Amino acid sequence: MQHADHPDRIAVSAGGDAAAFAVGPTPGGPTEATGLWYGPLSGQPAKISDLVPDTNLAFAPQGSAFALAVHDGEGSRLIVADPAASQPGWAEHRLPVFAEQVTWTADGLVVLAADPGADTASLTSGKPLAGEAEDPVVARAAAGWRRLWLVDAATGAATPVSPDDLAVWEFAPVPGGGAVVGVGLTLTIPNAYGVLKLLPDGRPDPSFGDDGRVEIPSDLSVGPAGGIAVMPDGDILLASSDNQAEILRLDGTGKLDPTWGGGDGILTSDSMFSVDALAVRADGGFFIAGSYFSVFANR
Repeated sequence: MQHADHPDRIAVSAGGDAAAFAVGPTPGGPTEATGLWYGPLSGQPAKISDLVPDTNLAFAPQGSAFALAVHDGEGSRLIVADPAASQPGWAEHRLPVFAEQVTWTADGLVVLAADPGADTASLTSGKPLAGEAEDPVVARAAAGWRRLWLVDAATGAATPVSPDDLAVWEFAPVPGGGAVVGVGLTLTIPNAYGVLKLLPDGRPDPSFGDDGRVEIPSDLSVGPAGGIAVMPDGDILLASSDNQAEILRLDGTGKLDPTWGGGDGILTSDSMFSVDALAVRADGGFFIAGSYFSVFANR
């Protein structure tokens, strides 16, 4: 597959034989290239929409269907499409929230979203919001903290599935299982982070922690920018971004893995200042991307 412009986002089908990608507007560039493109990896892509997604593309576990979210002033349009179907078409649903991340489970779409008017800078950095000293839970909830929603791909019906006291900043799918895990700031415990594991239907996984949730103490330095990923065996990796790079590994029940790192479930890097992204390979290896601090620059 070749395309003359630079794609902003790309996703490959489960079978590895097709891809969809988005091309955003380029100052001074041709407008006809802007939009969503789809095609087989061995052939030329075709433009299927003028829409440009504001979040990642996610293919369905089966077939060539995918979903994307496009923001506007009132929330998001969630669009589900299958260009390879016998009658290709789009199903468009209105969500009253700003979708930022989307993936598929066996029971629908899981969307990470913030309510309109949310203070997204505070959501991503963990900094306190104005008025928080009076009532932190009420202040953060009123500001529209991000949470996870389970969306019916056929009807667009959306149900919140993460608890009110967890400000979720990122989630990751569980390989092969259709479930998801998310990490965020616990609003009811000072400086603590919560890890949530949900079944494909959005219910908490009772085999994980306390009814699907584990609290991580603040002294383990799990930071919101570090990321979360799931290993092929179901173990969960959490990356820190607080002055020293640390990777925590939780087993399938939510306990720190004693075989990881120095025997405490924590792998520490003395050379890396922070972790900004985390990705897992199919063989269990993983990649981290981040920065280290020197007198001259962050790299």
